[in-house]
Amino acid sequence: MKRHVDLLALFHLVWGALSLAAGAATLALALGALAIVASAERTDLGPNVGATFTAGVFFAFAVAAVAWGGLHLWVGRALGRRLAWARVLGLGIAVLNLFFLPLGTALAVYTLWVLLTNETRRMFEPDAPLSTPGAPQGGAGLPG
Repeated sequence: MKRHVDLLALFHLVWGALSLAAGAATLALALGALAIVASAERTDLGPNVGATFTAGVFFAFAVAAVAWGGLHLWVGRALGRRLAWARVLGLGIAVLNLFFLPLGTALAVYTLWVLLTNETRRMFEPDAPLSTPGAPQGGAGLPG
């Protein structure tokens, strides 16, 4: 399962980069709509209202896409490091990725499959206490 976790981390990094690229493109569209607002004559109300609304919607989508991409990059790096919280957050965003057809859904299904196995769960558990099973429980290696 180690290979699958590494591959999953890479997929999250790629998905995050694609989301950042989509956010940057949407931001460019928002700036284009703002340019229409700036260039329209003040007496002409039609383009101002439509372009202002469009710029606002595009800007909101751009911010959301950049945040979504950043979250995936953050989780992807943490999955690669086997941090315990990354598994839980990865499962959480996998549920939301189900709605991003088709690639997000594929990533979500793969994420759920990888992160819900018992072997993977053990990989993400914090290190066990210093004592080993069957060893005396005296503390600091002292007999108990």
